[in-house]
Amino acid sequence: MSRYMYRLFVLMMEKYNFKVNLRLAHLWGLRDADGNWHGAVGALNRSQVDFCITGLRWANERYGVYEQTAAAYYAQFLFIFRHPKSVDSISVFLSPFDLTVWIAITLLGVGSAVL
Repeated sequence: MSRYMYRLFVLMMEKYNFKVNLRLAHLWGLRDADGNWHGAVGALNRSQVDFCITGLRWANERYGVYEQTAAAYYAQFLFIFRHPKSVDSISVFLSPFDLTVWIAITLLGVGSAVL
């Protein structure tokens, strides 16, 4: 549980006057070969816990195993790239790839054109 979710949950506990016992799940939810769920999803499925607060990602294999409510927050992931030192030549676009990558791309292009 993130700090944001914990603070939100404490506010709910104060407003609605209830207490909980927190349990730590080391997995989100994995299904074994027998079809049994482990982790937080398994605890929900076996009714060992009443609800779960986590950043659980929605996955197709978990559809129908538990009921998801509305998200309390949205996380946005960004990638930051270092700007190249010289921008005046075409080598800026070619330099990130190794020679073997260019050979593989060329062979793939020729192979696709032949088919």
